[in-house]
Amino acid sequence: MNSVVDFLKRTSDRNGFNRERFEERKIPTDFSNVCILPFFGDLRSTCILSSLILHRYRQEVKSSRYFILASWPGFQGLFPYVDEYWAITDNSHIKNFYEKSEGFLNKSDLNTVYTRNLNEFFRDVINIKDLSAFYDDGLTSKFFDKFKDVKRFLPFISSSANLSRDFNKDLSTFPGFKVFLTPSVFIKTWNNGRSRNIKTNIDFWKNLVDYLLEKNYTPVIWNNYLTHDLSQEKYIGKCLFLNEVDISRVLSAMRATGFVLDVFNSVSKLSLLARCPYLCLDERSRYSNQKEYEIDDLFPYIPKNYIYTFSTILNEGTKNSWNNDIFNSIGNRIEEIIPVLDRDKWPSTGESFDIISYKDTVRKIKSKKMGTKFIQVIRD
Repeated sequence: MNSVVDFLKRTSDRNGFNRERFEERKIPTDFSNVCILPFFGDLRSTCILSSLILHRYRQEVKSSRYFILASWPGFQGLFPYVDEYWAITDNSHIKNFYEKSEGFLNKSDLNTVYTRNLNEFFRDVINIKDLSAFYDDGLTSKFFDKFKDVKRFLPFISSSANLSRDFNKDLSTFPGFKVFLTPSVFIKTWNNGRSRNIKTNIDFWKNLVDYLLEKNYTPVIWNNYLTHDLSQEKYIGKCLFLNEVDISRVLSAMRATGFVLDVFNSVSKLSLLARCPYLCLDERSRYSNQKEYEIDDLFPYIPKNYIYTFSTILNEGTKNSWNNDIFNSIGNRIEEIIPVLDRDKWPSTGESFDIISYKDTVRKIKSKKMGTKFIQVIRD
């Protein structure tokens, strides 16, 4: 047996990874031709890494190497251009692990352990800081120095026929418009100059689902290892549940549902990859400081809408305050958006690599200077 083949089998298992995708025939016979990238960033950065960064780095920096990506379970479908995808197998600590993710980086001790162990087995372990240098709340000058232009990758989205028969049946027979919802354990808030994860109260999500049902919308609820479990008896027969880890199937379900609601959890970035319209609740300060307008302009092909408010209300509010401050705004906006959506105008679901002129596409936002022009210095 090829010694590298045997080595990868043993090493992935000993270090707590499942080889979610690989082709044994492509594995090299020389250890020096193998490199591995451990990546445990947040959902937003995972989508940005997939679409704007890693395929360029893979093609233009590591083209001669057998490239392994080690990351979160289920996300291999966002990275078809890597040779092999490893996913962590221990889900018991995954929530605590994810909570420490900040953009491309992760400050958990588990990240240190995984990276240190991989360094003991591989000669070429890529430091994620080498890639985060290309994106730091927006594409950096180093990105353009290295790659010159933007090349946007979008994955292939399979038809809903690949989902379960029951899911497809319910999607067509349940009443009203469908809204894809992810009751995340963590949401994003902008605090002390950076984006942070904060935990959410399950009661908020229950009340949101109840509100959507009262307005005759059918929630399509994605259950995964980073969500609250809402599959309770009271919702059986009223909501659709997608119990799915494979992100490729999740993107198919999003596209089939036709509308995604992002409540401070960055799931709209998956919606961009699914080429599916969305409504996003966000903090204006986070949107501005993390240059979300840049992403909007680089992915301009689908309807998108925003409601700006504060994420802290999810944990500090009550049913009445949520109704007044959030739910009614969501309901009114959905009522405006969904009826006029035209699927025939949505882009193709085929895999694509498109070169985009950054200069001609992304708007220029000037920071506002406040205060100084109002100060008058009186001289003798």
